[in-house]
Amino acid sequence: MVAWVALGIGSWVWIRTRPSADEKRVWHRRITIASGVLFGLFLTFTILSWHQPFALLIFIPSLALIMFLNLRFTFFCDSCGKISHSQNWFSSTYHCPRCGHKLR
Repeated sequence: MVAWVALGIGSWVWIRTRPSADEKRVWHRRITIASGVLFGLFLTFTILSWHQPFALLIFIPSLALIMFLNLRFTFFCDSCGKISHSQNWFSSTYHCPRCGHKLR
């Protein structure tokens, strides 16, 4: 548990200290994918050691869906550099809640 908290805090600090929105986007993708793979390996090892392989049919696709939604609906504003999360999945447009710059 301590390792996951440290990973979360460390990645949050790392992304916030990047100077541009493009670098924040790149590092957000890298960290999301790397932590998803690590968590998937941890789940696989744990579930297989408990001899419950069918649980992988639920947990691994759920993990992939969470990673996809995180990557798809997290935005970094080019204007102010702040992070924002869109709650409206079916809208074709999204604007920065802080400065109003169009993000999608």
